[in-house]
Amino acid sequence: MMMRSLFHQETKLKSGTEEFVRDAVQKVLGDGVKLPATRKLEVYSIVPLDTNLDTGALFQPDTSFIAYLLDVGWPAIPGVYSVATDSTQNQVFSVASNDEQRIIYPDSVGRLLIGQKQGIPEDQIRTALTPFVESVLSYTPYLVEVAVKPFHERAMAQVIEKELPDVVRYAQTSWIQRLVYSPGWFARKLI
Repeated sequence: MMMRSLFHQETKLKSGTEEFVRDAVQKVLGDGVKLPATRKLEVYSIVPLDTNLDTGALFQPDTSFIAYLLDVGWPAIPGVYSVATDSTQNQVFSVASNDEQRIIYPDSVGRLLIGQKQGIPEDQIRTALTPFVESVLSYTPYLVEVAVKPFHERAMAQVIEKELPDVVRYAQTSWIQRLVYSPGWFARKLI
């Protein structure tokens, strides 16, 4: 009951919301990829709750977000996140599902972190990854950051792990980190 009052209340989409979301996602994709038709647009409020260490009382820090999830039938859902108090500050993320934890901690668009097996030379790992990635963004002897097809990150991580077991220890998405609050972050579906 108390939780409801902490979330932004909204009952219907404002005119132009879908276009705003589609435009933000299309900018990330660039001109070479056409964004499929919208299947569904969902809107979530994401707020943190924290505990005052002196009194033990719950309070809501100033930071909260609105997440617009645009289902277009891809393996991941394009998500446009705006600071709740300023919709001009937004960022696009890749959301694995509409599960609360996936909405709160979305993945970076088109990025994977690849842990390579010890002793594999740089040229060998680059050659092995070439058929699966768009480019190698950074390289260290143990960790490689790569660019992959946007909104297909987790699917590509699974393919890379399956196809390259001799050179790859793991492939994982690069996800957003948030400040730690206790009891934590909450997401509520608005639309």
